[in-house]
Amino acid sequence: KDIYTSFTAAYIKTPTKLKLLDAFSCCALATALLQFVYAKAVGTFPFNAFLAGFFCCVGSFVLTLSLRMKVSE
Repeated sequence: KDIYTSFTAAYIKTPTKLKLLDAFSCCALATALLQFVYAKAVGTFPFNAFLAGFFCCVGSFVLTLSLRMKVSE
């Protein structure tokens, strides 16, 4: 519980631009996760479409994290 309170206290001081990047990365990661769950549940008939959508979301997540690391310096 102490870790959670210290994390939230430190995150409140984070600039708004970084919080926006965090929100976008969470959205990209959630979209990739939903696509993966859908592919497992329904099937991956157009496998190329699944790969394109999944890796596009993962790529957006990675590039956003890279941008966040550069901006926060």
